[in-house]
Amino acid sequence: MTLLPVHIEETPRWWPATRLLLLLPLLILPALLLLPPVLRLPVYSVQGGTLTARSLGARVVIPPGTPVQSRAVTLRGKVIGSALPGYTVGLFRTPTGRAQVFSDGSQGRSALVFATRPPTVLTPADPQALLRSWQAGEN
Repeated sequence: MTLLPVHIEETPRWWPATRLLLLLPLLILPALLLLPPVLRLPVYSVQGGTLTARSLGARVVIPPGTPVQSRAVTLRGKVIGSALPGYTVGLFRTPTGRAQVFSDGSQGRSALVFATRPPTVLTPADPQALLRSWQAGEN
């Protein structure tokens, strides 16, 4: 029996980096689905009388004295953004026009609607506490 020589080629040095670049897009989608609940987004913060609503890819700053209403809001369709349960953020159609939404996805319950352009809709866990701290100029 005659043994034949085996030709072995080494893996090119650039291959691990190329493989990572090819797999990265596949990892981004699950990360976008898992990050908001892990980071507890959207987040509302008040500093010096300015209210900031922040999500994974968007942020809105509401200056002091902006008119606000507390009312139920129904979303009729997404223009751009996320409509996941627990993370509803983006530009949505409402019965009164378009609105920026930073919400946990609850519909039909009381929301804070700020008179920005377009209107900004927030659904914090305790709307009255957020309003009190915003109007008092607390941090």
